[in-house]
Amino acid sequence: MQTWRLIDSGPAEAATNMAIDEAIALACRQGYSPTTLRFYSWHPSALSIGYFQSIEKEIDLTQCKEQRYSFVRRPTGGKAVLHDQELTYSVVARADNPLFPKDLHGTFLVIAQALIRGLHGLGIKAQAFGPESRGRQPIFTQSSQACFATAMGFEIGVGGKKLIGSAQRRWREGFVQHGSILLEFHPEKLFALLKFPDEEKRKQAIDKTVQVVTSLSSILQKKLDPNRL
Repeated sequence: MQTWRLIDSGPAEAATNMAIDEAIALACRQGYSPTTLRFYSWHPSALSIGYFQSIEKEIDLTQCKEQRYSFVRRPTGGKAVLHDQELTYSVVARADNPLFPKDLHGTFLVIAQALIRGLHGLGIKAQAFGPESRGRQPIFTQSSQACFATAMGFEIGVGGKKLIGSAQRRWREGFVQHGSILLEFHPEKLFALLKFPDEEKRKQAIDKTVQVVTSLSSILQKKLDPNRL
């Protein structure tokens, strides 16, 4: 039986949250810390962008400044996420951990199955949407600026709508995976911080996102105390 480390670190600012995850990932890869599951939130709310994402091309820095959102680059891939009313998780493990397959999608699936079991405890019947079996298409393309508007890896969905978006970064010695569990979702807040050719394209993005993304409050028809998770 493996011994994991559980960290419930509560709210922190954007740079602190990412620095903690990077420190855990480095220590784990070097053999100084065990496999770690961390839960946390963001205060104040902030925008995170994927490791390979272009700030200049995709993020409206003027809007971020005017609306007082800080932003940070994640060590993981994926697209932009507005960390507002959500619970974030991170899983860090070494590459030689026998619990996890050696490939990205296999690791996604193992973590997805654990998240699904957790949601069942809330009375929510969720499913993993894999890259081959996904029953829907991304809103735009794989290059969409917004994480929850893009279908990537193994997602967690309810009723065909995306509930948990995740992204992963792998090194030779280990990996870190981030995921956002949506308590509530207001896409207009996120898309106001992204660049679009015109306002009509922005409105279309918001409308389409509403059709394919859900939240715990929408599913349960009530606001959920994050401590219940």
